[in-house]
Amino acid sequence: MVNSSGDFGMQGDLPTHFDLLNWLAVDFRENGWDVKRLLKQIVTSATYTQSTIVDSKKLEQLKTQFPNIRFETGFQNSEEKLKLTAPLLLSKNTVIHKDDFVEFGHKMPGVEIRYTTDGTKPDTTSILYKTPIQIDLETQKPVRVIAYKDNWLPSEVKGYTFVDKGYQPEQFELVYPGIYSDFVGDATAVLIDHNKAGAYSHAKTSSF
Repeated sequence: MVNSSGDFGMQGDLPTHFDLLNWLAVDFRENGWDVKRLLKQIVTSATYTQSTIVDSKKLEQLKTQFPNIRFETGFQNSEEKLKLTAPLLLSKNTVIHKDDFVEFGHKMPGVEIRYTTDGTKPDTTSILYKTPIQIDLETQKPVRVIAYKDNWLPSEVKGYTFVDKGYQPEQFELVYPGIYSDFVGDATAVLIDHNKAGAYSHAKTSSF
């Protein structure tokens, strides 16, 4: 009923069957705005239940008969292989604790994910992803993943670098009390107590 089937409203084309729309609107109103009845009436109509299988000859006839209708025929070249999208990091966060596991996945079912943890490019011989994996944060190497599926081209390789959010400073040292030092008292003690110090300071640590 609308040429631009993917775009309705003000941005789309006008309906092609105004009389049918008007009839449906009046019928909907006169039957108490019964949505369930309206939907059942539409889906059980002869037009809705007729076969939509159209061969190339019939399609050309329809195009000639209805020149103002745009026919969506979909992708036709069954011999061409399409490329998969890259695997997704399902656990979302790349800032993790050293004992955390990370999880990968893909929007398409049946996709095989291969990965490496040493920064090298993964291929069909790389580790097959089956369950969430634990990352060695000491190596600072990215995890690189790729997707494979029969009759599809492999995806692009995607890399994820994970950072440890568990760094703990070994020592705090107040090196300059700041211009507000007269109002905070023992600034060092306040800082160590994890309260607002109001003094300029920095942390010495060997963890970074």
